[in-house]
Amino acid sequence: MRELEGVGAFMKKLRKKAILLACTTTMTVCMSSVAMADTIKLSDGTSVDLGADVKAVSLSTVMYDKDEYGHKTEAEIIKGIESQVRDSLNKKFSEKVGSKFTPYTGPIYTGVPQYYQLQGEDKLGHHTAYLGDIGIAKEAYQYFLDQEAKATGQAPINLEMVDMALLMSGGEATQAELDRVNTHFSEFKYDPVMRAQLKEKLMTKPGLTEDDKLTYSYIAELLPLVDLKFTKSASNRVKTDRGYGLANRIDLRGDIGFGGFVAPLGMRAYVIPTKTSYVTSFGFMNDTSYDYWSNKLGSAFENSTAKAPDNMPKHVESMSKVNTQINTLAGKMTVPSQVDVTQLSDSALLDVVKDIQTQAHAQAVVDNKSDDIKETAELGDYLKDFGKLYDVYQIQGHDETGEKTALVVAVDMREALKEIQTKHPDITLPINLDGKVEMNPIVEQMMLLGVNQALPQAQQRINNSLAKHSKPGEDDTKITLEDTESMRKVDGTKYPTYILGTRVMVEEEQLQFPFYVHGTIVLNDSKPTLFVILTSDVERHYVKPVWEQLISSIK
Repeated sequence: MRELEGVGAFMKKLRKKAILLACTTTMTVCMSSVAMADTIKLSDGTSVDLGADVKAVSLSTVMYDKDEYGHKTEAEIIKGIESQVRDSLNKKFSEKVGSKFTPYTGPIYTGVPQYYQLQGEDKLGHHTAYLGDIGIAKEAYQYFLDQEAKATGQAPINLEMVDMALLMSGGEATQAELDRVNTHFSEFKYDPVMRAQLKEKLMTKPGLTEDDKLTYSYIAELLPLVDLKFTKSASNRVKTDRGYGLANRIDLRGDIGFGGFVAPLGMRAYVIPTKTSYVTSFGFMNDTSYDYWSNKLGSAFENSTAKAPDNMPKHVESMSKVNTQINTLAGKMTVPSQVDVTQLSDSALLDVVKDIQTQAHAQAVVDNKSDDIKETAELGDYLKDFGKLYDVYQIQGHDETGEKTALVVAVDMREALKEIQTKHPDITLPINLDGKVEMNPIVEQMMLLGVNQALPQAQQRINNSLAKHSKPGEDDTKITLEDTESMRKVDGTKYPTYILGTRVMVEEEQLQFPFYVHGTIVLNDSKPTLFVILTSDVERHYVKPVWEQLISSIK
């Protein structure tokens, strides 16, 4: 338990600074009305100007089922959701406090919560972020804090003290503090006593179904696969342009991972105590986009004469490891010291997927569902060949703009083309399926010339074909290729290697999802391999040279 003291102290500090953020986790965002504007409406009725170079697409205010809520207004939806939240809290505290508990009947929210996707662009590429703004009534917060104190026998918390804590300027956590937190969490997740206590707490909750018990059992057992690493934590008191005066600005950066695969994220939030509520504006983004959006949000929410600088340095973990080699489908790959490559075939995550498939197949047999039996059996066969015919990797690295990741899918081309030929025997295949893979120099040049000459027209045709036309009056789903790169041969490789890449913009109801897709063919005689790399648009500048270094090392 002593190992948790550092984590506990750190999280207490964060709780004082971001006490309202926990409330927002009960709110899940989904797409709804899509009004685009650079000036956005906030929950208290005020607005902020994000600038002419930023677009904001409105999302639904709360999680709701259209079949359930129909065409109700935002205010009507909020009222219904508020009632559900109130009932849930009342039920929870009635169990804690007992028969003397008096249900809360007051407001939960102040105003209508607002959610947006933000879109911008700079030299790195297309940036996106998700912004939420929600006000929680102090009346509700005080009521349930009092009930918690009654249940635990502790002294009640005075919200005036909470206000003071929120507006204390905490500064930025040092690298040593972050290291301690990261280390403590790593120790905690492997602690068998803590895992057993967590499992017992989850499994003894009242009213659990058998499915619930199975789910909670997995949660406890999978805890060692969870990764959490803070790379930045800072809080500063700033003045706002929202009429409330002071706010606490919170900045967090770090990695959330599972089974060695990670998602680098950044967050900027403003917590504003008013007379009647806690108003929280919070933005989430890819870690590489953190600098871009922290500056945009700082300009929009903070008083220009009083805001703190946004150039606080980001702590980056020093790399002390040496170059390593990993086995890929195409051969041994050398991974430089500043980069990590995680393999699904070599991770505990694959075992989890296999276990789920085994249970799903067994259940399908018990239920005698022939379609499910066939599908789960095919999935089982597919998983058996992982690491042999297929694999998934994640590239992990960093530069001065933040943490970087890219997902890589590898496929044995010979086996994949054999399957295609079985289904379509009339198709002429580009490589020999049985013997040595050879590329005649003349044929190679003709192939490259032909592909590159056709690329501009192909890009246009693909863009036209990938625009999904919806019903009249509805927005289309559109996929656009941008800056498609010429196909070229990579010099200095053991096996003939060819690469091709393009930026991809997916647009759905005015929402944007910008990616970079890169294809690589390595003509290994025994296992010609296709690699498909997927990363965000703003990470492509880092990923492209790193990937070329990786594939050039394959032996």
